[in-house]
Amino acid sequence: MDILPDPSAAPPVDEPAAGGVPTLNPTAATAPAGASAGALRQVRVAAEVLREQLVRPGGYHRARAAGIAERLMGLRPGAAQDEALNAWGDLYAKASETLHGAGAEEGRPARLYAALLAAARELLVPLPARAARVLQLTAHQRPGQAQALEIAGWADPRATAYFLRSEPAPVWLQVLADHAPHLLDADPGAGGHWSAAPFLTHVATVVPAAARAWMTGRAEAIASAGRHAADAVLLLAARPGSVVPAAQVRAVLRSAGTVRGPADATAAGGTARLAAGWARSVPPPDRDGD
Repeated sequence: MDILPDPSAAPPVDEPAAGGVPTLNPTAATAPAGASAGALRQVRVAAEVLREQLVRPGGYHRARAAGIAERLMGLRPGAAQDEALNAWGDLYAKASETLHGAGAEEGRPARLYAALLAAARELLVPLPARAARVLQLTAHQRPGQAQALEIAGWADPRATAYFLRSEPAPVWLQVLADHAPHLLDADPGAGGHWSAAPFLTHVATVVPAAARAWMTGRAEAIASAGRHAADAVLLLAARPGSVVPAAQVRAVLRSAGTVRGPADATAAGGTARLAAGWARSVPPPDRDGD
């Protein structure tokens, strides 16, 4: 929080602040140093929580919604679903403003109620009831902002993953990049899983130039999320059409030993085999021995 001092910048106990006098601590002689350090760490953590609440209010309600979603689905929401669950924090903030007299324009309570119903539906509707809509969006040949935001509002990671696995039209790549780019990112919090990998593979097959344009400049960042994402990037790079520029593949390989995920020999060996597959896919005239 901006009004809180940075604990690391505060003068040590019993030392004067700039231009001041020493602040005596009557327990300084008996309090162990470890206890003081622990208390200071707690203050720092509390300050960070308060700062986060200022940036994204309603965190308590968002966390409760995430807990409900996890119990219903049997799996933890990922980063993309965290964005969807932000609706609960937004609703809390707007409802609080209304209760305290702000935003008294006509129709505001009705809009808040409609938003509440929509958020509850996204949270509570089971996957089978959502399947028909997922297939409708997959078949959509001219999607726009409204459709992208609808998908971004899904609180069920299975629905998002199913949509991306179902080979939607390549035009979705630009639509999602413009209006819901986080759906195309890898998720470091989910073991580096990259849900969009099947979709990018489909686009690379149908419109290689579109996949290449999107992957350029992003491959290394995606791979850094974890081993699953790094392996998916290497698989994509080995496809015909040079979807991932060679320089970026080399950057991925240089950092492959430090990516998050299993560090066992089997996982590392799998990455090495994928790297070998990419190397074989490089046309002989383009091989420079690096």
